[in-house]
Amino acid sequence: MRILALFFAFLLFSDSSLKAQSGSALETLKSRSYFLKDFQYYKPMIADLRTPQNHARFYQADAVKFSNNDEGRNDEDHIFFDPSFGEYFPIFGFNFIKETEDKAMVLPGIAFFIAGSAHMMLDFYTVSNDVINTDYRVGVGAAMRFPLIHKLSARYRFFHESTHLGDEYTLSAALNPDFRRYNVSYEANELYLALDHLASPRHWGHFLYGRIYGGKRWLNTDSFQGFTGDYLETARLQVGEKNEIESGAEVLLQGWPDPEQNSGWGWLRKLLAPQYLFIATDFQHHNKYAVVNPQRVWSKNYVLGIIYGQYLALIGERTVRWQINYYDGINPHGQFRMEDLRYIGLDYVIDF
Repeated sequence: MRILALFFAFLLFSDSSLKAQSGSALETLKSRSYFLKDFQYYKPMIADLRTPQNHARFYQADAVKFSNNDEGRNDEDHIFFDPSFGEYFPIFGFNFIKETEDKAMVLPGIAFFIAGSAHMMLDFYTVSNDVINTDYRVGVGAAMRFPLIHKLSARYRFFHESTHLGDEYTLSAALNPDFRRYNVSYEANELYLALDHLASPRHWGHFLYGRIYGGKRWLNTDSFQGFTGDYLETARLQVGEKNEIESGAEVLLQGWPDPEQNSGWGWLRKLLAPQYLFIATDFQHHNKYAVVNPQRVWSKNYVLGIIYGQYLALIGERTVRWQINYYDGINPHGQFRMEDLRYIGLDYVIDF
């Protein structure tokens, strides 16, 4: 919470110092408050699997341990459904420069938000299409685009995560004496910095937006609960280290103009004419859970896709993304972060 206090201190310092420097080039910087708007100081990270968003992903991978496989299926050809439901909600904020709303993505300012999401894993190739696991995250924080250096932005968040095994999976898995059910729950602080550039729209295929980012997550290991259902200390699930790091990059290219401005476009042409094309990557050096000798390893996610709608405009515009992703790393779901996972997934995302 000390980091959040620094944001408040910076805001107060900026307001008082700008008033004191009348006659200088900074006298035009004036705080402007607002509610329930998003000037996109720090956009959600496209390739981060735990970004709060509404999406549906399908992929093929090995079955998780102790699955109740459907007849005729083996452990290597299961189709998983990996959806999430969540959003990022800016509550109130301040713009440091008084400008119009079309300056989203470049205006310096600070916004305070809440964010929540649920991430589910379902296996279609089990007897009852089991819900294997659901992770819940809820948090609060602040996002900021710096004055004077408008290409630099930051995001701080404090969040709680709790994970829950599905009933169908647990009932069948519990028939195996080697099965253990863990309660994975913890709090964490995280801070990210990003450097981005927004270009002027020109022609199809032209570079439009790019960003590189990096950050660190501090786990509250005292709050981490990894015990079994019978609370045996000897079988406690553990994390390797308190800190985790993440970095990534995104590039968006200009697609076709907004089809709503082209009345002569038919529905098929609208379908084949997205407004953006993009590629994104995300790398995380994070904990691989274990009962004995936990460690940190790298997980990598590569994403390629298209976007319909004005993704870089002030929020209020709904956008749709179709994307494919290649993931190689730790299974991100609950206690299954003890296991490795690799797949090529098809993803459909709606942003509001």
